[in-house]
Amino acid sequence: MKKTRTNKFKFFLFNIILMCLFLFNLSCGLDTFEVIEAPYQTTKKPEHNDVEEIQSYENKEFEFFTNESGNYSEITFLGTEVYYKIYNNFQTMYNERSGLITASESTSTSVSATQSLISKYKKLRVSNEQKTDLLIPKSPSNSPIKVNIRLTDYDSNYCAQIQVNGNPINSDYEHSRPLRNMDSESTFNFDRDGDNNKIPADSDSDFSSGSFSKPNIYYVCLFAVGTGVDMYYSPQYSKILYLGTVTIDSNAVSGN
Repeated sequence: MKKTRTNKFKFFLFNIILMCLFLFNLSCGLDTFEVIEAPYQTTKKPEHNDVEEIQSYENKEFEFFTNESGNYSEITFLGTEVYYKIYNNFQTMYNERSGLITASESTSTSVSATQSLISKYKKLRVSNEQKTDLLIPKSPSNSPIKVNIRLTDYDSNYCAQIQVNGNPINSDYEHSRPLRNMDSESTFNFDRDGDNNKIPADSDSDFSSGSFSKPNIYYVCLFAVGTGVDMYYSPQYSKILYLGTVTIDSNAVSGN
């Protein structure tokens, strides 16, 4: 009887040791979970709250910094994208924008906020002479990049342009103008002179068409997101950063 109990104890102890070894090996083999650092520090954030219809020219500029500080082992950080969407109904814009912002601020829903942004918004583009499909490639020095965006031409002092660290994103002004993600040349100068300054059409994929909240007034909302790939070249994204909203008046030559 005593020998039987001893054998049972040894068998029990052996199983315990095996389970501990299994759990130890399993924990050692767990993959590290990395997340791309989000852009940060919006130093100029144009805002529209439906009380003040016309924003001053100097308040129609977006400015933020990319986040290049991540130390990744299994992710390759590629750079930063800016996403936009055009609305003609303030409440529609406000509701969708608020939903994205709220979701992005929650740990449990930030991933779905990024996915929703990518599915509903479009990437902002510049001249087709851009050498990469990525709007703001990562900094070779890993230093934050200051990005300035003005969507519309207003006057000689306030022209549509994308700048990085105070310089045009491409070689010159003409090739640094922000463009809609529709074709190679469509601008945000709605209904101005020129073939490429067309008003958003109901069928345009970057436009949420509804009833105008105010005649001829369009709302353009911008977000930024860091992007990269994992070891299997699957896309990886950071949390999204809300950059602001500007109004564009298609009935004003100055682009109010």
